[in-house]
Amino acid sequence: MSVGLGLDCGGSATRWFVIDAAGRNLAEGAGPAISGLLYTPAQHQKFLTAIAALCAEIAKFGLAIDAAAAGVTGLSDDTPEAEAFVEALSAGLGIPRQHAAAFDDARIGYLASFEPGEGILVYSGTGSFAYHLDDRSNVFRAGGYGAVIDDGGSGYWIGREALLWLVRRSEGVPPLAPATLADHLRKHIGGDDWPTVRRFAYSDTRNNVASLSRPVSAAASAGDPTAITILNCAAAELARLVKSLVAHVGPKPVALTGGGASSHPLIRRAFAKEIARIIEDPPPVGGEREPPARAAAKLALFRLAE
Repeated sequence: MSVGLGLDCGGSATRWFVIDAAGRNLAEGAGPAISGLLYTPAQHQKFLTAIAALCAEIAKFGLAIDAAAAGVTGLSDDTPEAEAFVEALSAGLGIPRQHAAAFDDARIGYLASFEPGEGILVYSGTGSFAYHLDDRSNVFRAGGYGAVIDDGGSGYWIGREALLWLVRRSEGVPPLAPATLADHLRKHIGGDDWPTVRRFAYSDTRNNVASLSRPVSAAASAGDPTAITILNCAAAELARLVKSLVAHVGPKPVALTGGGASSHPLIRRAFAKEIARIIEDPPPVGGEREPPARAAAKLALFRLAE
């Protein structure tokens, strides 16, 4: 019976599933973050090292992989970077190149939540995007431009807004009023003086800043008004992505997924209210039906059977 590997390669980690043709889970795990941003020799070498380590870890399970498919953050379908990913995956697993595939991670995320043509996926993890795949394989998307340009409503965006508030607060005239959010941020960062904040923000910018969604959520749970405002604004940013897609594909059921979206229940509640202003009588906002890595494994086996 054929065995398929699916990978969900993100900015924080890579999750993987191995299943057989009957849909049974054979193995699963997590590995290092892997990005499709392969534009410099250093990025490419880091990617090759991560793929080799991941394939070595999967090999420990002693499973003969027949096909693999990956959804990769920062990757566009049918590009030289996608081909480089296929080549590395094929070599690392010892499978024919035609049995390996690499896609934009949005496609894998969509298939974990909807059938083609069914709905609109909104993802908020380290980054953010909205995505619709119709029943003819046409793709419609909004957002997904990365932290340098946008990523509104993502974990990174939440963390950046909190950092901006923290450093601007330090410019105020002392004594500063106590603030729960400042306490949570200071504990997470290790301080709030500029050298400490700068070291934290610029040593691993995307992941470190995104990690601040956790102290923001903790402060919101404690009733901090600034933290609550940041999370409400994040929900509005994510709803804006839906509005952009509805203009192209019409009103459809919406799923909200990703670690950024689930960092605090306030985000989902505020998001649902915003969606009700965009889509008349919308069904409840949904989520993933299965892990994206498992959806990728199913796609690998489907392509193998074609």
